[in-house]
Amino acid sequence: MSRPFLISLLEEGKMPYHKVGSHRRVYLGDLMAFKLKRDRARHQAIRRMAREDMESGVYHKVILPKGSRDE
Repeated sequence: MSRPFLISLLEEGKMPYHKVGSHRRVYLGDLMAFKLKRDRARHQAIRRMAREDMESGVYHKVILPKGSRDE
């Protein structure tokens, strides 16, 4: 993750931090909690997309790029 993106997360209150002088400090426990929350949200989104594909019938359909042959 880039430094500007991390700073935006901190400033938006999405991850707790404290300041030591002019430096921002993040506790490891807070970082790991943020990672767990992000990973759970990502996995839920993947499961939701797979479920929607199953329901629409495209999950088992093989989609090849234009110009390729099904061998």
